[in-house]
Amino acid sequence: MNFERASIEAFHERRLQEILTVASDQAAGLVNGAGIVETVFRFPGVGKLTIDAIIQRDFALIQASIIVTAVAIFILNILVDIAYALLAPRIRHS
Repeated sequence: MNFERASIEAFHERRLQEILTVASDQAAGLVNGAGIVETVFRFPGVGKLTIDAIIQRDFALIQASIIVTAVAIFILNILVDIAYALLAPRIRHS
């Protein structure tokens, strides 16, 4: 009985890691694709601001908005790494 339970727990642990990986990739895609959605539907946001800056060739604003997007994705990746460490204790980063 303990072997079956351990097998099921290991299965769920691996599946949760895979789900977390796919979800983080999708979230990064949402952050990157926001500019297109904001431009098409005329929503105000960082994506529309970036595209407007590209059209107007405002290089300082382009750099700032890209840094904001990069920091958001970096924080997302840090949170995913922390979640990996919590889900699988044997995955520890030194």
